[in-house]
Amino acid sequence: MIKRPSYSEIQRKIRQAREAILKNNFSILKPTVIAIDALELGIHFEEINPVLIDLLDEIGPGNYEGQYPPRGPMKVKFSGPSFLHFVGE
Repeated sequence: MIKRPSYSEIQRKIRQAREAILKNNFSILKPTVIAIDALELGIHFEEINPVLIDLLDEIGPGNYEGQYPPRGPMKVKFSGPSFLHFVGE
């Protein structure tokens, strides 16, 4: 049995996320939580896109900490996107 997600699958998801942010074609599920965290870090919520790009540039398949196979969204039903769990330094 193939271990999922594969290295290339994770790389592709990171690349797709980066492209979505660059095109401003994404949604933040809990904007209030992200806004509070951003303010605590001295980042204005309106300036979050470059920060997200920087974070995506710093992670890779080695940072994946999710389940194999990945667990889908828990409470919210989506068509299309999936969630991968990462841990950074």
